[in-house]
Amino acid sequence: QGLPYIDGLMLLNDSATGKTLAIMDGGFLTALRTGAVGGVGMRYFSPPTADSVGIVGAGRQGFYQAVYSCYARPIQDIYLFDAYKPDLSVYADDLAVELKDKRPQIHICRDIKELVARSRIIVTATPSREPVLPDDEQLLKGKCIIAIGSHTPHMRELPDAVWRSVDHVYTELPFAMEESGDLSQPLAARLLTPDQIRYIGDLLIAGGQAEPLAVDGTTCFKSVGMALLDLNVAWLIYQSAIS
Repeated sequence: QGLPYIDGLMLLNDSATGKTLAIMDGGFLTALRTGAVGGVGMRYFSPPTADSVGIVGAGRQGFYQAVYSCYARPIQDIYLFDAYKPDLSVYADDLAVELKDKRPQIHICRDIKELVARSRIIVTATPSREPVLPDDEQLLKGKCIIAIGSHTPHMRELPDAVWRSVDHVYTELPFAMEESGDLSQPLAARLLTPDQIRYIGDLLIAGGQAEPLAVDGTTCFKSVGMALLDLNVAWLIYQSAIS
């Protein structure tokens, strides 16, 4: 019906008194924090020189993934593709306005293969139940894949070729192995084993890079999100508003 796919309200309460401090647009808040999570993934799993990003899924989530990519890496080119939106010209214009100080070139791709071939970082932000990337190991070789959309067991964005291309995948929590079809389905098919799943929190606490990133190395971060992230971002927004 032309409404945002994700909607809701965030009530931020004082933990000591229970008093409501702020009411926020939950969809916008989630888009901001998920964009930030994607940006963190890019900082840890893509080379510092990565200068191109492809956004699969031209929705609110994809928009802020593109925005944060330009703060995480020296992005010169943004590639857009959406299977259900043939005309992305207005979306591209809005993105250019948001990123006016960064001035990346924004390109609309004819198909998904063009996007994958031209992007060093690939972000999937769709509600798809079928893989949205090509099942082609050679085409995915050397890419940093940030998978955002699959947040139920029936949703899936990543093809089997991803699991043939990476040694391991990072996510936020063990529950992601049940919640996301991008993990639960390849685990059930034994394309992926539990010991190949690692947690970005461990990496952040350790303060180091994941591993030395090879020029042609393929990496994958599958984000499912958690309420703690929304809470932290809501608190930062509230503090900023008060100041």
